[in-house]
Amino acid sequence: MQKDKLTQSDSKVYLVAAGAISAISILAYLIWKGKRNENHFEQNKSQVNSKPKISQSKFLKDNKYYEVLKECKEESESSENKVKLSKKLLGGINKATVVLIENEYISTIFYNRKMRRNFMSNLELYSSELTKGLKRKEELIDDGTSEVLKDLGIEQKFHEQQLKNAYHEDPTFAYMSIYLLENIKTRMPNSNVVVTKFNLSEYYTVQIDEYDKCNFQNLGYPTDKLLMTKQYYMSDLASIKVGIEDEDIAKNKELLKEKEVQDLAKRLEEKVYEETQRSNKFSY
Repeated sequence: MQKDKLTQSDSKVYLVAAGAISAISILAYLIWKGKRNENHFEQNKSQVNSKPKISQSKFLKDNKYYEVLKECKEESESSENKVKLSKKLLGGINKATVVLIENEYISTIFYNRKMRRNFMSNLELYSSELTKGLKRKEELIDDGTSEVLKDLGIEQKFHEQQLKNAYHEDPTFAYMSIYLLENIKTRMPNSNVVVTKFNLSEYYTVQIDEYDKCNFQNLGYPTDKLLMTKQYYMSDLASIKVGIEDEDIAKNKELLKEKEVQDLAKRLEEKVYEETQRSNKFSY
């Protein structure tokens, strides 16, 4: 059972190495979501209803969802959670959301991957397709979260403020939330590729070798969007050349602990940092 326990260090290694920061988009979304209602939120101690109702939903609610929801309800009944949502409850809400949207989220990953890879020779069209996919993911997260909150009788603005506070107080909590989404990939259908230390190393080597050859600066994006778009592109490029997908890496996380792989992942991280510096200079 110990091997299934995720530490802050483990989650950072996975998010950096597996797909090389493909989760930046989700982190940016969470930060944006936290700030979205910052200026007009008013906290009310009665914002957790005493009698939650199960809402009608476009999502399939299976036994797994109701099991997670039950745990959330039990946690929400404590007096503390009437005025402040505990991290345990917030984490449970995140988990319930992921369980609820999982099937559609996986479908979005496959569809958007196929569409954007049609435009590897045109960065502007590639970015446009990527943005459509990310927007769809955000919509799923929003809709799924809203559905869970309805089922729990918790008002959305109250939850958003509490979630923002939790992310500011404990960055580890943000990593764990992102990991829940990234971990969906471990439940995606298997590909025909057997991942080894050697082809995983090649996967990173391709990105390192090609990174400086791909110029996204002309798109005029702010730094965060530029890095996110370029990293998706580099990951796609490596996947096409080597045959390894993000979900293959997610299912073989033990290989990420190989020194050779970690060294390559670190080199790629350095490339991303250098791009950050260039982009910041380009912005002024």
